[in-house]
Amino acid sequence: MELTQFLLQQAQALQKQLHQLLEKADSTMPTVDLPFEVTTDLSKINQIGEFLPQDLSSRVPIVFTRLHPYFDAGVLFKARGNSWCPQWAFQKGSCFQLSKQETEIEFEFPELKLTEVKRAKSQAVINDLGLEEYLNNDKISALVFRPHPDFLFLVLSELADPWLKLQIDKTQTKALNLLADYF
Repeated sequence: MELTQFLLQQAQALQKQLHQLLEKADSTMPTVDLPFEVTTDLSKINQIGEFLPQDLSSRVPIVFTRLHPYFDAGVLFKARGNSWCPQWAFQKGSCFQLSKQETEIEFEFPELKLTEVKRAKSQAVINDLGLEEYLNNDKISALVFRPHPDFLFLVLSELADPWLKLQIDKTQTKALNLLADYF
């Protein structure tokens, strides 16, 4: 019995020392902010459809946020009457749900068919969305598509047209296919 207690005490002391060592290592580890780079490798595009919930209100934001590696920034809009209200966004690889105040802002977009992608006037849209970092950037393209009657995706990209066309075609088709059974 004494040997068991001794071994238990030794194990607890070792565990405490390891815990302290790991805490110290965490606090002294330098953090490295790697620059975000859009991926043009579309070989994993089918993975955005894995493990999706059946509930549409959960499914749409997940599909949308899984597009973040393929574009510089994006905003998910939900229909409210004849206008659109932003719900979720991503920028440089980080995804976030917008605040209640931000979701009250209404935007107008031209009528879109479900199979259509349109260019938006990027400078006006960027300014209205508060994405000032992308203002006055002649390389940025703003594209909108509607993968579901109640939702609209706006994506921003600096990719040149040949790559951007392939990128938007694949992602728009995949998003439409993942949401097609819900309307």
